[in-house]
Amino acid sequence: MWEFSVDGGLVLVRPDVPGFFLLNETARLVWRGFSHGVPVAEIAAGIAAHFCVSPEVANRDIEATIAAWRDGLLAPSLLTVPVSSGAIAGTDERTVDCRVNGNNLRVILEPGQVWDEIAPRLEPVRTEPNPPLCTFRVASANGRVLVFREGTRIGDEENAAGARAILLQEMASSGAPRAILHAGGCGGVLLAGHSHSGKSTLCAALMGRGLPYYCDDSAVLDREFRVTPMPFPLALRPGSWPLIEDRFPAFKDAPVYKRWGTDVRFLTPVSAPMPAIVTALVFVRYQKEAETQLTKLTVFESLLSLQRSGFWVEHTPESIDRFLAWLGGIRRYSLQYPSLEEAEAIIGELAASPPRASA
Repeated sequence: MWEFSVDGGLVLVRPDVPGFFLLNETARLVWRGFSHGVPVAEIAAGIAAHFCVSPEVANRDIEATIAAWRDGLLAPSLLTVPVSSGAIAGTDERTVDCRVNGNNLRVILEPGQVWDEIAPRLEPVRTEPNPPLCTFRVASANGRVLVFREGTRIGDEENAAGARAILLQEMASSGAPRAILHAGGCGGVLLAGHSHSGKSTLCAALMGRGLPYYCDDSAVLDREFRVTPMPFPLALRPGSWPLIEDRFPAFKDAPVYKRWGTDVRFLTPVSAPMPAIVTALVFVRYQKEAETQLTKLTVFESLLSLQRSGFWVEHTPESIDRFLAWLGGIRRYSLQYPSLEEAEAIIGELAASPPRASA
C-alpha cells in the first residue's frame, strides 16, 4: 500500500488497483491503528476519548469503516482477460484521417453509437489521408466499448461517451500524460465538474472573451503538469444555445445532433497553440437563483471533488507524489454561480493572476 499525507487527510493507493482511496482525519487515525495491528477496542477507546463520544459508538463506526475497507481498499483485485483489436474488427468500420497538434492520425470507428458519438468531434481536425503516425480503433465487444492504439487496448468503457474521452485524450497527448482530469480549460484555469455542471458553456463563454482555449471535457496534463491543447469542438445542449449565439453568431447555423437522446450543437474552438501552466483548479456548478460563492478548498476537499467528477493519475508512487504536490501548489476553489457573466468575470480574474510556482 502506498500512503501519501495531504492537507486534510490521507491518500492510500494500491499498486494493483487504479485510483485513490481517500481517508479523512478520523479515518486516518483508525487506519494508523488498524494497519499496525492494534485491536479494534483499543482504537475505539482512543477515538472515543479524542472526539468525546461513547466507546460503543466509536466501536460501531470503526467496525463499519473496516468492513467497508475489506470490500474496497482491501478486496482482492479482479483480473480481466484482454480482448485483441483483431478479434473485434468489423467489415463496416469507417476510417477518419485527422491532424492533431501537428501529427497525422487515423481513427477507425464502428458504425452506430460509436460513430455518432465520436465522428462529429473529429470534423474540425479531419484531413486528407496521409501515412499516420498512429492508428486508433474504437469498437464494442461483450457490452463494452473498447479503444485500441496500434492494436493495444488502452480503454475499456461502459459506453461510447467514455470511449470518446479516452480516444481524444490519446490523440491530443504528445507523450505519456502525467494526469487527466474531467475538466475544461481556458486561460490556464481548469474548470472541473460532473456532467451538466455548466463547464462547457462557461468554457465557450470564456473563449468568446478571448481567453486561450485548451479543452472542454478532458484536461490532459503533461509531464510538467501543463494542460495540453485539445482542438476538438465543444458539445453544447439547448439550454446553452442562446447564450453562445450572442457570442458566436455563426453558431446559430451549426447542425443539431442527437447525443444520448439529447440535442447538441458543436462549437469549433480556436485552440491555444502550446501547453499552458495551470493557474487554478475550479469546481464549477451552475445553479439558477443561487448566490455566487467562490470558496477555497483544501487538497483533500479537491481530491474528493475530483473523485466525484472523474480523474486519472499515472499509477506510480513518483507520479502520484508529484501530482499531489502540484495540486497543493495551485489555487483550488469551488464556484457556485447563477449568472454566466459573473462566472466569466471571476474566472477571467483568476486567469489574469500570475501562477504560483509549481511544487
